[in-house]
Parts: sequence; C-alpha cells; structure tokens
Amino acid sequence: MPREHGGRNTGKKTKYGRPLYEKDGEQFSERSYTFQIDDKHVNVPSVQGKYEYGEDELYDAVIDGKIKPTSAHGSHVEARKAAIKRSKDMFKEHRGRRAASTAEKKG
Repeated sequence: MPREHGGRNTGKKTKYGRPLYEKDGEQFSERSYTFQIDDKHVNVPSVQGKYEYGEDELYDAVIDGKIKPTSAHGSHVEARKAAIKRSKDMFKEHRGRRAASTAEKKG
C-alpha cells in the first residue's frame, strides 16, 4: 500500500515536468526503482503525487498499465546509468540532494 511521503510541494517542477517536493532539507520529485519485466529493465518513479510506492506495488502498477516507466533498457546496468543521468539532469535547475535509488526485481 502506498504511503504519504510527507514532502511539501515547492511549487517548482523538474525539467521533466514533475512536481518538486521538499522534506527535511531534501528536494525530490521521484525516486527511481529499476526492475526487469520480460526482456527489458525499466525505471519507474516511486513518487506519484503525494504518495510513495514500494517496489512490489510499482511492479504491479506497471504490469497493470497504471504507471508507465520513464525508460526501458536491454540490461540492468544500462537502466541504472539512465536513472542516474535522469536524476542528475532533472536537478540542474534546482539545488538539493539527488533522489535516485535503484532496486532490481525480476518478472
């Protein structure tokens, strides 16, 4: 079950159009999970509005078509690199700690 992340919406957006939140001095808009679906390794943002989803919930939501991955790749390494790059790029306009983390789930 998703939980409220407790962040305050700053009114700013990332370069990808996602709302920027702040909590305890950390700025974030998405925390990426990386997992495998079929032959692809996908990146999925765990922050959806005021909620943060766990890995299993994200996996199920992608399978059910409720959440779309931000990217899909041929390997976990490629997907992780893309998640890190996306995190760095989205915060070029905003100062704060980058919020990308990855986990792996095989589907």
